[in-house]
Amino acid sequence: MRRATGFWLHLLAAPALVNTVAMTLFNIGGTMGVMATAAALLVVTMIALVIDRRSFLTAGIVYFALVIGWLMQGGEPGGGPAHKAVVLLLLGILITSLGTWWTSLRTQVMTALPGRGRPTPR
Repeated sequence: MRRATGFWLHLLAAPALVNTVAMTLFNIGGTMGVMATAAALLVVTMIALVIDRRSFLTAGIVYFALVIGWLMQGGEPGGGPAHKAVVLLLLGILITSLGTWWTSLRTQVMTALPGRGRPTPR
């Protein structure tokens, strides 16, 4: 029962937390806003790995796409259909890679934490 409750709490809380932080940072604008958003997404990814909840990553997919698009344009506005297709392709590769290597990435993160050994089994 507790696992089911924890699942639904994370599923509902993740978009609220991630969207609030990412949108606030992204709205700073320019290079500073995008880099702050990228740093926040990296922190969210690490937290998601530690607590073993992918819902935090799915809540940030749009922001991952915005950061990838901005990096590909070199900070310049615009971009045609080919640009959008490449952004979606890179986003798909990122999400698929995280899903494929989730367990090994989580093991590496958990063993790097002080006082922690191997990740606890589900």
